[in-house]
Amino acid sequence: TNYPVGASLKAFNEFSPGSIIDGADIDKTISVDGHRIFYVDQTKPETFANIIDNGELEYDLIIDDGMHSPDSQLFTLDYALKHISSEGYIIIEDIFENSLVIWQIVSHLLLESKYYCNLIKTFPTRMKGRPAYVFICTRNEIGKHLFQNRYN
Repeated sequence: TNYPVGASLKAFNEFSPGSIIDGADIDKTISVDGHRIFYVDQTKPETFANIIDNGELEYDLIIDDGMHSPDSQLFTLDYALKHISSEGYIIIEDIFENSLVIWQIVSHLLLESKYYCNLIKTFPTRMKGRPAYVFICTRNEIGKHLFQNRYN
């Protein structure tokens, strides 16, 4: 299903009115009324500076639903780990089985950190018609009890 540009931003705004809800996209022409959209090319980590320079210092929720390639997802995670609030969550969507080992390594590397994370298997996706995983990461104590740094 094709959703109009900004549909998810508007949905989050309805869910949490009064929140600051920013977006990022590789398309520099994207605009959504009431939201800042930052240009980011996930394959070029230096472009995350657009958010660092003009966005919030920290976010309560960072969702990667971008290119779905391991390199772009890892660059987003690198940015997100530095800019998530102490109570916030990082969600990396559409991790496919061919890159699952990468995320198992990331989970293992974060074992001794202040972050709690988990990989959750989802239903087959519209995009690939096969199961995928979601990586969820947080620093908050609820996440500690939910995730215990394990993966399914």
